[in-house]
Amino acid sequence: MSGMNQLPRSLLSPLIALLVGCVLAGALASPALRAQESEPPDSSKPTFYLSGTSSLTGQISNRSGTSQGTPRNLGRWYFRPTVWAWQVPVAVDAFFATEQDSTRQRISSMSVSVDYNRLISTVVRRIYDKLFEVEEVESMRGAVDSARATVDAVRDTVERTLETARTLADTLRSFVDPERLKAGAVAEGGKVLEELGVASAAERFFLGFPTLALGVTYPRYTELTMNGVAVNGGSVEWNPGMFYVAASVGTTQRAILIPGRFETDVPVTSFSRTLYAARLGYGRKQGERFIVTGLYARDNENSLNVDSVTGRPRSPRENIVVGVDMSVPVITNTWTVGGEIVGSVLKGDVEAPTVGSSEIPRFIRTTLDPNISSVIDYAANVKTDLRLRSTDTRLGLGMKFIGPAFFTLGSPALRSDLLRYEGQIEQGFFTRQLRLRGRYQHETDNTFPQFKTSTTTLTSYTIGADVSVPKWPRLSVTWSPTEQTYRDSSFGIDIDNRTSVLNANANYGWKLLDLDASTYADFSMQRAQQQDEPKGTGVSTVSLGQQVTLKIPVTVGVAGRLSILDNTSGTGSRVGGDLNVGWTLFETWSSSAGVTLERETGVGNNLIFSLSTSIPVGFFGTLTLDAQHTIYKSIATSADSFKDYVLTAVLTTQW
Repeated sequence: MSGMNQLPRSLLSPLIALLVGCVLAGALASPALRAQESEPPDSSKPTFYLSGTSSLTGQISNRSGTSQGTPRNLGRWYFRPTVWAWQVPVAVDAFFATEQDSTRQRISSMSVSVDYNRLISTVVRRIYDKLFEVEEVESMRGAVDSARATVDAVRDTVERTLETARTLADTLRSFVDPERLKAGAVAEGGKVLEELGVASAAERFFLGFPTLALGVTYPRYTELTMNGVAVNGGSVEWNPGMFYVAASVGTTQRAILIPGRFETDVPVTSFSRTLYAARLGYGRKQGERFIVTGLYARDNENSLNVDSVTGRPRSPRENIVVGVDMSVPVITNTWTVGGEIVGSVLKGDVEAPTVGSSEIPRFIRTTLDPNISSVIDYAANVKTDLRLRSTDTRLGLGMKFIGPAFFTLGSPALRSDLLRYEGQIEQGFFTRQLRLRGRYQHETDNTFPQFKTSTTTLTSYTIGADVSVPKWPRLSVTWSPTEQTYRDSSFGIDIDNRTSVLNANANYGWKLLDLDASTYADFSMQRAQQQDEPKGTGVSTVSLGQQVTLKIPVTVGVAGRLSILDNTSGTGSRVGGDLNVGWTLFETWSSSAGVTLERETGVGNNLIFSLSTSIPVGFFGTLTLDAQHTIYKSIATSADSFKDYVLTAVLTTQW
């Protein structure tokens, strides 16, 4: 490996520009407005209020791995100012990276959105504050009962006050019930919360918008339609009461053409793509619902200039997806049944010849305009969830089918040709001090055997137990066996693979005099066996660790591990250990140093030194510096030995 590299000018200039921008952003913020990002405003704050975070990262290294995608030197800036207008947070999310270049889709991005999660957390905090006040009134009942004889004259008034307090407390508790909170109880009850003085009129209005964003957004509709694809445009979800509507529009990729290095190389291409998606239905997105989803996406065939010599290995595509998503509470807060069914039409090449066959219904020809590259298929899933709070029992069952020709550009990484059955159960005992859990999953491909002769089947089980008894160590054990088979009738191939993983860990926090300490122990065992290997391969690892915090601000951690490797070539071992020391000066300057040593018999030794410090830099925030140096010495092949370093600096600012 080469020595320390000089920071290239192409990286130095952006880093300086980003640093200046970060400093200016902090300097322009009035000191009177500076506050922790986690502290949302309340009614005492002004109509407009500014908060935010900024994180500027720079890295210099000489680390180089095989097919490494991350450059050795890089710069990144994440900037998130938030404007609170009438107690509604509107955030700008901006991310810039020096890794962005003409061969990559979209790394740097920017969006403006209503911060729905912070809006919800702000209202929930106020609900708890209000609940605390009401519970104080409720606590007066005992005093009133004991003095009932002396308050006869005002007894009715006091009783009405206490009854009102009890009713109000029950109402407030219903909003922060974990299950109802997850299902959108706060957003659904905006009118009631406004009447109780917990939410403002502006907050009530924006509680109906789970998503309201411009720029690069990541809309998540359903698993089988659109699930987190980057859309450069806009997204909105409006869910006032039980009415639901959503829409997203924008580009999901830009045109890129990367010619091959040699004439025989196939060029890498991607067309610019525009996507439109919409949803309409009844209910809450995370609760009871019946929602219809539609999606249309198309590549622009004119976005690339590809000549006949270079060729075009990838054709422009068009995709239409329509689906229905629903969830029905058979027994409220106990038993839920839901599912989704989706149809997909994909044109593999929008420029392919059209189909004029009269055997295709006129309606389909007119609506879908199919050509010889068009395929149509469907996908569906069904799931049910049963929760018995009285016995602390949870049972879930599910089935998923995705056809071999099903495809959605709203979730292009979705696996097709799949049939899966799964079930899971959790049971708690002794007020959740003991929890038993189990899971079963069986999946197979080749859902239409007439089109291919090979089939892959995967069956897995998971059995586990968790023990959490006050003043005793916390224990957890999990065993997961898996069996995978591959059959191909045409070639007479029959392969069986079996694997199993066993994990067990325990940890315990204790105190002795002025020492705060924690101890942990882990054991893991992995085994893999093919049908022609009677012995199989595996690795077993035991880890022990101890951390101690002294009265002075110093923390010391020590850990050791031993692995026994068993494979077809014999038995080996790997031994390793860590030593870490952390300390704090002046109550604000934190640092740590560590060393890791690993040795694998007959393979090599690895030594890692690390140093980190976090320094307050006054008005500008906190500067964190990290350094890591790795020395690897290969016993088998000296050419595999290397030394590398990574230096990282992060300037974090909050206001």
